[in-house]
Amino acid sequence: MLGVEGDFLAADITGSRHFNGGLNKADTSIDTMGDVRLRAGYAIRPNILLFGTFGGAWADADLAISGPGGAFRETTFFGWSAGAGAEVALNPNWSARFDYQFTDFGSETLNYPGGKATFDPDMNQFRGSVIYRF
Repeated sequence: MLGVEGDFLAADITGSRHFNGGLNKADTSIDTMGDVRLRAGYAIRPNILLFGTFGGAWADADLAISGPGGAFRETTFFGWSAGAGAEVALNPNWSARFDYQFTDFGSETLNYPGGKATFDPDMNQFRGSVIYRF
């Protein structure tokens, strides 16, 4: 089996880290993200498909430095996504899918009056789906 799949997600993912001896704080907020991946699989039984995926990913984010010499920037991260999983046909119309996906959104550096900070987000997902075919 060979195909293309993608995801678009509205999100509210945040993270922060103190640095510079605790004087500054870096905050990341991801608002939307998505990916487009090639999906290739092999049926190990008539009703069980094992598959892998690989493709490009993006995320819209707000980057902020608070504390002495703070800064703010809206940006789009570009990176890659890869995963693997299985899909099981339960009958001709219904199937269940379980997969793991890792996404590396790349990195962005934010310059501010006190120096620079590099933001490097990534994501691990374990997903399950129930699929109905018309």
